[in-house]
Amino acid sequence: ARGSLRGLSNSTYKGVIIGRVTGVTVGSDLTIKENSRGAVLRRIEREIANLDQWQNRGAIEYADGPQRIRGLAGSGKTVVLALKAAYLHARHPDWKIAVTFQSRSLYQQFRDLIRRFTYDQIEDEPDWSNLLVMHAWGSARELGVYSTVCLKYGVAPKDWRTADAQYGSRSFEGVCEELNVVIKEQGGARVFDAILIDEAQDFPTAFYRMIYRVVPSPHRIMWAYDDLQNLGSYEMRSERELFGDDEHGHALVTLRNEADRAKEDIVLPVCYRNTPWALATAHALGFGIYREAGLANMFEEPSIWPRIGYEKVNGRLELGCSVTVRRSKESYPSYFEDLVKPDDAIVCAVFGDAVSQYEALAAEISRNLTEDELDASDILVVLPSAYTSRKVGAAVMAALSGKGIAAHLAGVTTSRDEMFRPNSVAVTHIFRAKGNEAPMVYVINSEYCYSGFELSRRRNILFTAITRSRCWVRLFGVGADMEALCSEVKKVFAHNFELEFTYPDDEEIKRLAHAHRDMSEGERREWESKIGTMKDVVRAVLDGELPFDALPRDVREELRALGTKGEKKLK
Repeated sequence: ARGSLRGLSNSTYKGVIIGRVTGVTVGSDLTIKENSRGAVLRRIEREIANLDQWQNRGAIEYADGPQRIRGLAGSGKTVVLALKAAYLHARHPDWKIAVTFQSRSLYQQFRDLIRRFTYDQIEDEPDWSNLLVMHAWGSARELGVYSTVCLKYGVAPKDWRTADAQYGSRSFEGVCEELNVVIKEQGGARVFDAILIDEAQDFPTAFYRMIYRVVPSPHRIMWAYDDLQNLGSYEMRSERELFGDDEHGHALVTLRNEADRAKEDIVLPVCYRNTPWALATAHALGFGIYREAGLANMFEEPSIWPRIGYEKVNGRLELGCSVTVRRSKESYPSYFEDLVKPDDAIVCAVFGDAVSQYEALAAEISRNLTEDELDASDILVVLPSAYTSRKVGAAVMAALSGKGIAAHLAGVTTSRDEMFRPNSVAVTHIFRAKGNEAPMVYVINSEYCYSGFELSRRRNILFTAITRSRCWVRLFGVGADMEALCSEVKKVFAHNFELEFTYPDDEEIKRLAHAHRDMSEGERREWESKIGTMKDVVRAVLDGELPFDALPRDVREELRALGTKGEKKLK
């Protein structure tokens, strides 16, 4: 996996560089300016062109049975899975091996990686009829893992629309549960000889139990688990929770790491994707560490901070205590400090209106392509709101077109399975961006994530968007909320990227979780109606149309208490 061509998709990985469609080896250099961003990117790619000790061990160590690979986003789990798939296919070309995931945009990434790694093994194209890269569900156009198992058991697979009408948000879980009933009645059957699962944290338990029954003993099931893909979901399900018990009450799968044997639970501790400054900023904004109104969310367990690469600087990392944490030196590669400056790794900009923002975005990307010597496929534009993504994406593409820059709205103007394409800037909403990365990431309309209902979800969108970046992040937005968001970023800089806060106690963590929880559409509309009525009443009092004394006594007292509380917070 060394010295591979730089050629097909947009991502740089340990062991293979796949970025610009040039067919040029890693050792060559097409950049002209010694210190351009393109030159910096090439130097970083050279630094990470070989697998590190943890990834190398994870790729080579093969337990003939269940195996878990875990680590932060950007630690190389996808690469390790691709290497394992290529390794197994080269040695067992007759096996049916499936590689699966939830994000359709990973299809292109996996095909590119596996093709390159397989060529390293056998100097030939993989036999794609036996090495199957497939979405977990499938569609009318192509088979997925679920639909393949359905066909094996003579069951008509349900499409998403049908399942959504029946099960709502747990649609995939529901169809897998239905299929498990059929499998239990008919008995297990060989559908795959091995399966490799990326984004394992996103799959319901019913999926794992289905897989266990259709990948016969020794159950070659390898799953890559993101230790922290979502700030609100950080409890890793045990293998017993995933696969269940046998008829005697014993766990079907138990992972062990024993001396002189391949590890069954592999941890990748270093984050290669994000600079330490981007990751610290992402956590600061995601949790609202320096938010004027206080924290928006927090880990229930303080012990999670060291697990994800932070070290304590001051205070006590305990509930109810003041503490300061920072990224530990062991959690990121040293070349980031040598090649990227903190004030260039994160830049925040406020604009007066959306049009000015899009024009500035186009101008900056034009500079990236000319002065900075980046390629279009090195750039990713992320839209925080999926609901408005088509309208906003069209406006962004129009602004880029005005500068003569080709762009595409991933999954809309391109295949659902394609994120990046040559000589075109990728524009995508946050959910499709998940699982992908780029050297330069622009997050536009970032003010969407500053406040409002479901604040935990909105802040997590910002965390996810920032962590798509390998080198540089640009947060663009409009208006007063964006100014407030930039103020938070400035405080992160002022604290030298250390996160200083008072850890909430159990009750406060529960209160935060409830106050900023996800809401149903009906619940959201009800609160919007109540707030609208309250605004009318407050305006009437302020304008003198309604005497303050006309309000009920308890309402007056609550408003006074709220005002006092607000004054204390502002102080």
